[in-house]
Amino acid sequence: MKKTALLLPALLAGLILAPAVAEPLNYQLLKFSETASRTVPNNWMTVRLKVSSTHADPARAAAETTRRFNILQSRARRLSGAEIELENRYAYPSQPAGRSGRVWEDSAVLRISGSDFQALGKLIAESSSEATIDGIGFSLKPESRRQIEESLAVEALQNFRKRADLLSRSMGGSGYRVVEVSLQQNDYALAAPMMARAAAYEKADSPEPVFDSPGNSVVQQTVNGTIQY
Repeated sequence: MKKTALLLPALLAGLILAPAVAEPLNYQLLKFSETASRTVPNNWMTVRLKVSSTHADPARAAAETTRRFNILQSRARRLSGAEIELENRYAYPSQPAGRSGRVWEDSAVLRISGSDFQALGKLIAESSSEATIDGIGFSLKPESRRQIEESLAVEALQNFRKRADLLSRSMGGSGYRVVEVSLQQNDYALAAPMMARAAAYEKADSPEPVFDSPGNSVVQQTVNGTIQY
């Protein structure tokens, strides 16, 4: 981590930038990009559990949701290394089919994220009386993502320097100056949360859902730059 952090400024310093006050750099310019990417297994799971209660009295609906939510939250807090957050709390009136009068539905959504997929699966099973699944997703743990992004930034800058040297020589130049350079990061998940959820519940011999196919994420760093040869 420290080694990567030190390499970035060194590489940027190695790209000789043109002086701010100099002759206009409007000739013999080349614009190009270099990308470094890596496909890595997802190691972070996010579960959204929804607690809902209905009653003709909105206060009683809210009280029941709060009671069940507190049970769920207390259970989730026992998970080691998990991040827990109240994502949403709302209430609205509805008119049930075949019934006169309206009722109130009070709901709360708790978001739990962690790297222990087995513990999260157990939490889902244990909380079936209090909550329903509102969503499941997989991604990279923030710390893991940062480390990969820094490593790829170094790789992309090294590739940019190599290509800048190759292109300048192929155009007849004896060297090059960097006019501008910027880093852009992109990443996306290859896993489909719905597929992963379905696969988890297909394991009928397990007392709780087993999430052993979280898929992958692709992390990319792109260097966009202009050189003068």
